[in-house]
Amino acid sequence: MRLRLLLQKRWKGYSKEHDTWEPEGHLMGCKHLLKEWRAANPLRGSTQHRSGKRKTDAMDIDSVSPGSPGSEKPLKVSRTCTKLEPGTAAYARWRKSHPLQEDLETIYPDRQLFRKKLRKLPGPPVVLYNDVDDDPSPPVSFEFVPRYKIFAPSILDYMRLNDDFWAGCSCTDGVCGESCLCMEENGMSYDKNGRLIWVDNDSAINECNGRCGCGIDCPNRVVQRGRKIPLEIFKTEKKGWGLRCPQKIPKGTFIDTYPGELITLAEAYERAEKYSEIDGGSSYLFDLDKFTKVRKGEDDEEFVGSQGGPMVDTLNADDIFVIDGKNHGGVTRFINHSCDPNLLIYAVTRERTDYRVYDLAMFANVDIPAYEELTFSYVGGDQGEPETGAQRYDCFCGSSHCKGYLW
Repeated sequence: MRLRLLLQKRWKGYSKEHDTWEPEGHLMGCKHLLKEWRAANPLRGSTQHRSGKRKTDAMDIDSVSPGSPGSEKPLKVSRTCTKLEPGTAAYARWRKSHPLQEDLETIYPDRQLFRKKLRKLPGPPVVLYNDVDDDPSPPVSFEFVPRYKIFAPSILDYMRLNDDFWAGCSCTDGVCGESCLCMEENGMSYDKNGRLIWVDNDSAINECNGRCGCGIDCPNRVVQRGRKIPLEIFKTEKKGWGLRCPQKIPKGTFIDTYPGELITLAEAYERAEKYSEIDGGSSYLFDLDKFTKVRKGEDDEEFVGSQGGPMVDTLNADDIFVIDGKNHGGVTRFINHSCDPNLLIYAVTRERTDYRVYDLAMFANVDIPAYEELTFSYVGGDQGEPETGAQRYDCFCGSSHCKGYLW
């Protein structure tokens, strides 16, 4: 009696209830795993035939087959290197518990709609991936916007008025250098590869603008040229949806900006209260307060920029605008917090006299391995201990430096 060797396969991202038993012919791209297993688990009770095939006694098959019940060293095969042959009964069984991409879109129409939105985004592809649960996608009502969306008449009036005072550099050869008017305050911010050369984000980056003599290929227009890396919106175990890149990201690489709806501070207070009631504290509000003046100390009359930037005499805390990325925004809206982040946020201006409206650009502050989650600090600096009696929101970043709470 000839028995066929069966392998128990543990699918990456799935529990043991989804294990399947398959012959070797259903495995592709896993020869190295099989070789390692055979070296550690030589088959017992088998004889060698002229054909080179092994014949195993029925008595021994359950105890020695790779990954069989009771085996001390079960063979675990990653889903990324395993493939079932279509048309087999095993393939049909696996398909039933592991729907393919097109199956998921049939079952979950919202997933199809959300992925359609992702395909329309400019730049390298952004994909959706979930091997954690059956949540089909982030809210399909979310609208991707490339820049700030403005509804408030007061902000629109301010933007129109400020545009009349924009000034640009006189560089005409298309390549700005150290003598460029736009770089007279902080110098060149990028290296020849377009990567940030600053160590921290205390100062703002001032890029050239539409009234400059240079073109879009100017080395001082990195953020304006947009995202240049592929990204993946993926489901995390404890933090909802997150963002990662399928390739290594060198330190200093521009990731993307944080667009959204631009609102007044008064409107932001109202929304924050509403979001706290509805979403249990989840908020996507981002203050544009880098250049507001604050006292250095309680009894000190000297003022400094609130986020380490230059102090602006005319910009008080009540004058700032706020970005709301909850319902309108970009892929950076899905970046989670970490107490030990791999991204830093920089203020990027295009008009050196406008300290109320500027871009928030995210850059890698370390070399980031492929598929490592992208994170930034939601609180910035040391937020201190929560106030006594205040509601506390736990942090799930998993960093070795985790404080245990957000705020």
